[in-house]
Amino acid sequence: MTRNGTSMNTDPWLIPLLAKLRTRPAMYLGDRTVQALGSYVYAFANGRDSLLAGSSDSDLDILRKFARWLARTETEAELKRWIHLVRERAEASHREDESVLVFFELFSAFHKAHFAKDFPSP
Repeated sequence: MTRNGTSMNTDPWLIPLLAKLRTRPAMYLGDRTVQALGSYVYAFANGRDSLLAGSSDSDLDILRKFARWLARTETEAELKRWIHLVRERAEASHREDESVLVFFELFSAFHKAHFAKDFPSP
């Protein structure tokens, strides 16, 4: 499939999706946990890949880089997914019930450091 002469399966989708979810996470995800966010993002990626016969690897690579950025060591980044690393940070700050908000705080800092620009505001 193409849109305006470009392959739709290579259009970036992660950052726009996260920007939209950030506006009302409980409405889109059903709760405010990073586990719900992770399930939503990976289900979206799988569905997108199936429908467009493409790959979401480049967008999902951003989340792998985010895990490495969060991790204290490379070994920790290889052993734990970003979901677990964010949940640990939320638990440490006694914000387990709103871990998705902790994710957006951390992801905004990562985005600014990695892309040298602010994460899109809601």
